[in-house]
Amino acid sequence: MSVPRHIALIPTGTRRWAHSRDMDTLHGHAVGVSGLAEVVEAAWQVGVECVTVWLGNRDDFEIRRRVEVGVIADWMATDGARLVEQAGAACEVLGEWEEVCPQINVGVDLLLDAAGDGPRRLVLLAAFDGRRELMDAARRVDTRDSGAFQASLATGHLPPMNLVIRIGDAGCLAPGFPLWHLDGAFLHFCPFPWPEFEIADLRNALEAWRNS
Repeated sequence: MSVPRHIALIPTGTRRWAHSRDMDTLHGHAVGVSGLAEVVEAAWQVGVECVTVWLGNRDDFEIRRRVEVGVIADWMATDGARLVEQAGAACEVLGEWEEVCPQINVGVDLLLDAAGDGPRRLVLLAAFDGRRELMDAARRVDTRDSGAFQASLATGHLPPMNLVIRIGDAGCLAPGFPLWHLDGAFLHFCPFPWPEFEIADLRNALEAWRNS
């Protein structure tokens, strides 16, 4: 059975999900991150090598309350660290988070300290701006040399994305999502919020990719 080497998750809708249930946004984020490790582990177990998780662009992190960002940092330090340690997975956190939200630094450090050498890999995109990634690369290298251009990207070392799963009620990719790796990627949309996403939905996305 064929399996994509690299999948990306865009988990959105937790804020709207919480509000629709008269819950605080903070609770919605807590519920959202609580199921993340299970989904990543399920992807690894079926043979996916690299899982990229979109945590938000720079604007997302700038407008979030400090306690909301803290939920992400807590997940990195606890569930995320256990996830990569038990799997021996490599891990990296890409984006402008050090500038925008340095308060997650402790969580990032604990997560990276727990990571192994792979081949399984977890990539977290935090305060990431795919447009700026391309513009920065264009300023540094000759854009006519695609190999050198890719090598200069923050995500240039990653394998191409085979499957992108957009969870939420939007029919588009998240603003700021990395663009270079989308060439040839299969886009799968789940029209419900991330807290409702289940392992069965991951299986459905994988099946849709195989049939594409």
